[in-house]
Amino acid sequence: MFTQFFNLRNFLAVVAIAIITGTIFYSNYLGKKIAKEEREKVSRWIDANKFIQAAGENVDLTLAANIQ
Repeated sequence: MFTQFFNLRNFLAVVAIAIITGTIFYSNYLGKKIAKEEREKVSRWIDANKFIQAAGENVDLTLAANIQ
C-alpha cells in the first residue's frame, strides 16, 4: 500500500508543492521588508522637506538637500 503511494510522480508533486509554498512565503517576507524600507525612505524625505521649508538663511542644507 505504501509503495503505491511513494512513487516518483508523487514524490515530485510533493517537492513541487514544497517549492511553491516556500516561494510564496519568501515573496511575502521580501514584500514586507521592501515596504518597510520604502516607508522609512519616504519618512526621511518628508522630514528633509519640512526642514528645508522651516530653515532660516544661515542653516546648512547640504544633508537635507541630498536626502531630497
